[in-house]
Amino acid sequence: MRIILELGGVPMAAFRRWALALGWLLAAGCTEAPDGRKAPLQVVATHSVLCDLTRQVAGPTVALTCLLSAGADPHLHAITPFDRRAVEQADLVLYNGFGLEPFIEELAVAGKPPALAVGEAVLAWPLTIEQEGKTVSDPHLWHDAAHARRMVEIICDRLIALVPERAGVYRQNAAQLGSELLRLDGWVRGQIASIPAARRTLVTTHDALGYYGRAYGLAVVGIVEGGSMGAGRIRAIVKRIQATGVPVIFVESSANPKLVTTVAQASRVGVARGALYADSLGEPGSGAHSYQAMLIANTRTIVTNLGGRYTPFEPAKPQASLAPALSTLRRVLRRRRLQQFLGALKPLPKQADLLVGFLGAQVAPGLQRADITHPLGKFLQIGVKKQPFGTECTVVATARVQKPFEGVAPVGILRLVWHFPSSSTTRVQPA
Repeated sequence: MRIILELGGVPMAAFRRWALALGWLLAAGCTEAPDGRKAPLQVVATHSVLCDLTRQVAGPTVALTCLLSAGADPHLHAITPFDRRAVEQADLVLYNGFGLEPFIEELAVAGKPPALAVGEAVLAWPLTIEQEGKTVSDPHLWHDAAHARRMVEIICDRLIALVPERAGVYRQNAAQLGSELLRLDGWVRGQIASIPAARRTLVTTHDALGYYGRAYGLAVVGIVEGGSMGAGRIRAIVKRIQATGVPVIFVESSANPKLVTTVAQASRVGVARGALYADSLGEPGSGAHSYQAMLIANTRTIVTNLGGRYTPFEPAKPQASLAPALSTLRRVLRRRRLQQFLGALKPLPKQADLLVGFLGAQVAPGLQRADITHPLGKFLQIGVKKQPFGTECTVVATARVQKPFEGVAPVGILRLVWHFPSSSTTRVQPA
C-alpha cells in the first residue's frame, strides 16, 4: 500500500497554519513508531520455518534475526558469538522446542529476553521417534499445515502482547496466512489421495515426516542416521524396506547420499527424483524458500515418485481490499492533533464519524461494483477508482472561507490517496 499526501491552493498566510498542522500530523504519524519505541521490535527466531512464518505475520514492523540459514540442520548447530549477541539484544526469542535446537536452552531459556517455544505451545503430546537408540519427542510438527496454522496464531498473539498498537496489522496478516494454509492443507490431502493405496508408504533417510504422514495418510519409515551402520543394521533396514514393497527411497536435502545409495542398492529399489526438505526450508532459488513453497515442493516430490496424479497448487486470486485504508484511516482519525487539524477545515461537523462510517458502509461494497465518487457534505469527498496499476481510494477535504467581494473560495485541500496493486495480495503495512 502506498499513501500520498498532497496540499494545494493555499495562500501564504494560511499555508503557515496548514504547514504547522501538517507538521503535527507527520510528527504524530510518521517519525515515531505508534508503540513509542525508537527502534522496531527485535525478534530472534531459531530456524528457517519459524523465521518465514514470523516474517509473513509481522512484515517490516519487526527487526527479525534468523540464527540458522535455510538448509542448516538445527540438530547440529553450534553456538556462535553472533547467536549470543542477537539473543542478548532481543525483545523476543522464538524457538521450536521438543529438542530441535539444543543450543537455544543455554542462550534463551536461562537468559534475559522472553523466549517462546512455539512448537511446544502447539502440541501437548507430540509424536515420538527413535534417535540414537533413545525415544524422543518428534519436533518436526510444521509438516502438518494445521500445526503451522496454529504456530501462526501463537506468533501473532505474542507479537500483539508486546506491541498492542500493531494488533490490526498482525491479526489481518495472520488471518490471510491462515486462510492460505487451510487451502494448502486441503490441496495436500487431495494430492496424496491420488497415490495408489498400495504405494502410500514413505521411506526416508531421516525420521522427520511423521506428522506429514499422520495428517495426510502415509505410512512413514525412517532410516535413522547416527550410530554404527554396520552390516547387521543395514540388513535389518533392507528387510524392513522390502517388506513395505515401496518402489523408491526418498532422500532429504541434508542427508548423506552415500547411505541412500548403499541401502537402495541392497534393497533393490530406486532413489526418488528430488530431495525432501525435512529440517529447514530450501535456499533461495530452490523452489522451497518459504513455508508454503516447501510444503508444495515436498508434496510434488512424494506424489510424482509414488505414482500419484500431481496437479499444481493454485493460490487464491488476489483481490483489492480497502482494509488497509480503513485501518490506517481509523488510526489517523483518532489522533488528537489530526482531529484539531481537520476541525480547522470548518464547517466539517463530525467529519471523523462521517468518513469512517461511509468507508465501512459504502466504499468497500462499492469496490466490487464500479468506480464511485461520493460527497460527504460540501467539503468532504471520497472516491474509489480502478486504475491500470490496481485500485485507488481517495479522500479529499477542502477548507473554504468567506472573502469580501469574492464570495466563498477554497483556501486549501487535504488529499489522501491509497493505492492497492492488483498484481499481488494486499497485506497491511504500518502507516
